[in-house]
Amino acid sequence: GYVIGCGCIGYDDASGTDYCGRSLVADYEGRIVEDAGVFEGGLVFEMDSEELVGAVKEMRERWGI
Repeated sequence: GYVIGCGCIGYDDASGTDYCGRSLVADYEGRIVEDAGVFEGGLVFEMDSEELVGAVKEMRERWGI
């Protein structure tokens, strides 16, 4: 599967925290496949369900589950 992480960006006066963004999508082996970087904006990720099913089967075989 994929992991989708949403990061805040900008300065929060209430907490004094400066958020760096870095929203991203990582694949089943931890490789970053999309990265929004440190800029305001959005991120679009389109996944192929057949590719995902194949990847899950491959990992299950590799792990013996």
